[in-house]
Amino acid sequence: MNMSKDNWFVRWLGTRIFFRIFLMTAVMVTFALTVGAYFSLSLFTEKMEQKGTENIRNILEQTNKLIDSRMDMLLRISNLILNDPAIGELASERLLQDDRDKERMRGAIGKYIESDPGIVSVFLLNKERELFIPSDDFRSDAEDAEETKRRYLSFSNNRYSKGLTWVPTHRIDYGSESHNGENVLKLTREIFDSAAGAYRGTVVVNIAEESVYRYLKNVDVPAGTIFHVIDKNGIVISGTERSGVGKFEYSYTYMQAVLQKEGSFVRDYRSIPYLFVFNKLESVDWVIIGAIPVSELLSDRDRIMRGLGVILLLVLAVSLVGSLGIAYSISRPIKRLAEVMRKVRSGFFDVKAEIRSRDEIGMLGESFNEMIARTNELLHRLQESHYKEKNAEIRALQAQINPHFLYNTLASVVWLAENRDYDKITDLVSKLGRYYRQSLSRGMDVVTVRHELEHIGNYLAIEQIRYGTKFAYDISVEPAVYAHKCLKLLLQPLVENAIHHGIMNKEGNGWIRVDGWKEGDDIVLRVIDNGGGISRERLDEINCCFRSGRSLELAHSYGIKNVNERLQLVYGPAFGLFYSSEEGMGTTVLIRFPARYE
Repeated sequence: MNMSKDNWFVRWLGTRIFFRIFLMTAVMVTFALTVGAYFSLSLFTEKMEQKGTENIRNILEQTNKLIDSRMDMLLRISNLILNDPAIGELASERLLQDDRDKERMRGAIGKYIESDPGIVSVFLLNKERELFIPSDDFRSDAEDAEETKRRYLSFSNNRYSKGLTWVPTHRIDYGSESHNGENVLKLTREIFDSAAGAYRGTVVVNIAEESVYRYLKNVDVPAGTIFHVIDKNGIVISGTERSGVGKFEYSYTYMQAVLQKEGSFVRDYRSIPYLFVFNKLESVDWVIIGAIPVSELLSDRDRIMRGLGVILLLVLAVSLVGSLGIAYSISRPIKRLAEVMRKVRSGFFDVKAEIRSRDEIGMLGESFNEMIARTNELLHRLQESHYKEKNAEIRALQAQINPHFLYNTLASVVWLAENRDYDKITDLVSKLGRYYRQSLSRGMDVVTVRHELEHIGNYLAIEQIRYGTKFAYDISVEPAVYAHKCLKLLLQPLVENAIHHGIMNKEGNGWIRVDGWKEGDDIVLRVIDNGGGISRERLDEINCCFRSGRSLELAHSYGIKNVNERLQLVYGPAFGLFYSSEEGMGTTVLIRFPARYE
């Protein structure tokens, strides 16, 4: 069932050039638009990714410079502390003598704390000398003050060989006057007397993590963007995700960025595609990482895609309408030409293909019209030749009939004269004169129905005088058809056949009736006799020959064959004679021709 439907569709499609042109054009346009849209979108997506990467890289570089500048400032402050003569002098003493010395030390340290709000506290340490000088933020009365002192002194245990050290972010680890619970990171520096070649102590600077975070939180970036500053060991120094600050970042993606130091890539992070951009700080061995969701990076793409989709639909609609126009402009002339060809195939040659285009189809239409014109001219010549031939045949038939008819009629006149029936002689000669005058019909081949009826009436009257009571006749035709035109000598061959081959072959008397009427746009004349009739086989053969135009081989059939051929030659194959008969009962002949006044 499905196969037959498919075959039907293929056949249906194959017979309509309009649909083939439309589908081919529509498919090509749709394919071109789809491919163009795909590559445009791919190129646009690539450009957006490049632009997004460039933007986040620029933001990251600016943030990097700000953080670098901040860390560099803190390093310079630590250098000032190391090179401060007062601090060096105090650090060289084994023990501070009194509280005044401690206050002097705190004062020396305090000025550096005041110089930068990012510095939370400064500690001066030397475990060997049990030197522990904190800044004012340290609460000496805190419960864990002694524990804090021991822990901080551990920073100065053989630290001189390490130079500078950054301790990752952590909660403040001493009793603080004003910074309890805050995140800090430590910078440790050794005080080294290069002249004496001796280690003097260690400076520990506690720096607020906010000093770094402030440069991350105020960056104008798309929603969902994450910033992290991570040291070489994977510890988060600062970041926009506050819960991870000071902790080890277990993500392989982040560790990969830390190892590469600089670059970008797209990776799944928490099951979501992210664009990672990262680079290394110059002043500190840290890596700053920016991660932006790809969906946010391409958010404009979705909006543009919707707009592009609407535009594509509009372009596609316009293209499809254009395809319809192209298909119509090509198929319409072809369809017109095909319609004209079908009419020509059906036998109508008085047609013309109205194709106004100047392309190849227009040239084909002009050539076809020229061919039809020449063919029509040849057919008219042939028809005229056939018409002349048939007229010659009817004249020959007249020439053949008239002498015999005249001889037989004159013989009847002689017989009547011998019987002294002068009235009948007068009537017979009068009818004979009218008969021959109407036969001439001024040389015209087309006469009125009235003229043809008068002619056959004279003929029947003459024949009735000759044969006496052998037959009777009746002519009863509707007056409405009298004025219509018909071919000359339609009825005489039929009536003659009815008399000589119908009634004369019958025992007893017979009758002949001629009637007629208008049927639609046609005139129908009928000749009926009650003669011997025709066999069924011969009747079928006669009608078949009349319809097909084949030659009719039948004794005494020349006259009726000529009538049928003349009717079809002049009026077309739909007109002519039709016989009906029953053997032993009689014969009926219908003559059909179009109702015309000219």
